[in-house]
Parts: sequence; structure tokens; C-alpha cells
Amino acid sequence: MISGSLSNAILEYTMSLLDRAYEVADRFSALGLGSYSDIVGPHLRHVIEHYEALLPALRANDCATQLPLVDYDARARDHRLERDCAVAQRRLRVLQTSLQSLRSSIAPLLDRDVNVRFLIGHAGQTELTTQSTIARELIFLASHTVHHFALLEALATAHGKSFGVNFGRAPATVANDRLQDKRCKQDSIGA
Repeated sequence: MISGSLSNAILEYTMSLLDRAYEVADRFSALGLGSYSDIVGPHLRHVIEHYEALLPALRANDCATQLPLVDYDARARDHRLERDCAVAQRRLRVLQTSLQSLRSSIAPLLDRDVNVRFLIGHAGQTELTTQSTIARELIFLASHTVHHFALLEALATAHGKSFGVNFGRAPATVANDRLQDKRCKQDSIGA
């Protein structure tokens, strides 16, 4: 069972990623990287719709006879999210509000089993359903979000810009860099 402090950490990390996505939409034009709908919009749509795919499983009734189904492949693919920064920002705030409303009950929800449906194969020809938990799926979504942030940061870097320090870098990479910096400082002191 996931403890209250760990469930708060997962929720806070999720909320911080959604905040950063909001900031990306907000800061994109100031960085002068071109059209929102050409660069940032498709990534934010993809990220938003993945989080939205998990919401029904979070809201599912515990008394249901079947496990809630999470289907990331059945996204709406709402192109308004790609074209209109304000639409993406509104949807991000709705996601945050939805998650915040679950704050008091998030710990038991994180242990909830869910079925996750995928299409696999080069042409999506095979359907696979596997069991997971809400916690595992939130962690997957966090990693998936950071991956898309990394793609956006690479595009910004190619134009001599940046979305910020450590933007798009995996938490383990940031922690490893800090550890290496600490070791380098200790080595130079002892030399």
C-alpha cells in the first residue's frame, strides 16, 4: 500500500508537470520559436489527452465488477489543443482541478488496479490489455510528459533558446548530475 507521504509526492509531482506544461504554452511565443501549432501544440495535445485518458479510472466506482479501463490509444485527438494555446491551458487547469479534488482520497486510489489497453505492432494490428495500478500509470504519465518536454527543449536549443534549467530532463538524470557534481567538488577539495 502506498503511504500518504508517497501519494502526496506522486500527486505533487504530477501537478508540477501540469504547471510546467501550462508555462510552456504561456512562454512559447516569448521565446520566438515560431508557430504554437507547429511546435508546442502537438506535444501538449498528446500529453493532455494521455492524462485525460486516466481520469475515468480515477473516478471509477470501487464497487464495479470489472477493473477500470485506461485506453491511451482511444484519445480524442482534439486539434483545437494543437492550434489554440488558451484551449490547452484551460484543459490543463481542468486536469489539475480534477486531480486536486481527489487529494483526500488519492492514497487508496493509487493502489487501485486498472486494465490498460494498447495497440501494438508496427501498424497497431494487435490489441493487448494488461493490468496495472493508478500509481504506476501516473508514474508512466510523468515519464511520458518529461519525454515530450525533452523534445520541446531540443527544438528550443536548436534555436538558441531554452524553456529552463533541467526542463525535459529525467529526475534520475538530474539527481545523478547533482551526485557527480558533489563528488567532483569533494575530489577537488581532497586533491
